Amino acid sequence: MENINTLNELRTQELAASVGGRPFPGLTPRGYGPPAYVPPMGNPPVHTPRHSAVVAENIKSEQAFVENRRAMCESLKCAEENEIVASETRAVDESFAAQKLAEEHEQNRRAAETEAIAARAAEELHLRQAEFDAAKERMMAAEDSLQRAAAANDRAQAARQSEAVAAEQVSNEARSAENKLSCSRSAEDKAIHQRAAAEGTLVHAAAPAPLVGHGRFYAPGPAGPGPYTRYGYGSRYLM
Repeated sequence: MENINTLNELRTQELAASVGGRPFPGLTPRGYGPPAYVPPMGNPPVHTPRHSAVVAENIKSEQAFVENRRAMCESLKCAEENEIVASETRAVDESFAAQKLAEEHEQNRRAAETEAIAARAAEELHLRQAEFDAAKERMMAAEDSLQRAAAANDRAQAARQSEAVAAEQVSNEARSAENKLSCSRSAEDKAIHQRAAAEGTLVHAAAPAPLVGHGRFYAPGPAGPGPYTRYGYGSRYLM
């Protein structure tokens, strides 16, 4: 705005300098009041001032001034439009920056939350890994114990089988011995009966007649085995 005022003042000074001091025909030197008296002259040619050139120059200067003003107006309009575009761009960029700052804040919050979750997950993983290692060691120890128990069971089953076979064999031998013992007892009893019968027959054949005296009765024993014949006695003594 200051430049425009300065140009206007310069243009006014130029017009005043170009117009001032130049008389117009039929006018006073300053162009005011009644026309000045012009004395008649002779035949010499009249050299009147050529004001059209001055006016044309003035018009040219004014046109240049107008063109300059028009250019300045266009420049001002372009600057205003640029200012509007810059202001709108600034508003859009400000909104976009605010949005991005909010997104950055939210993303930082989520990143911090996921960092905490990841730390807890890593700690849980280490704990479960330690538990797994301990359980693995216990499983290996249990597997060794299982193998030892399986080996002991195999040995025990083999020993049980062997002992069962041996027990069956011994049982068979015992049954055979019992049968043999039973046969031996039967043979012994038979031999005893035969000997007792032979002794009884011998005693019965050699025994005297029954006697009664002094309140006592003597009778020969039976001709068979009795409780006394086993010991060589062939009769019973009845009192």
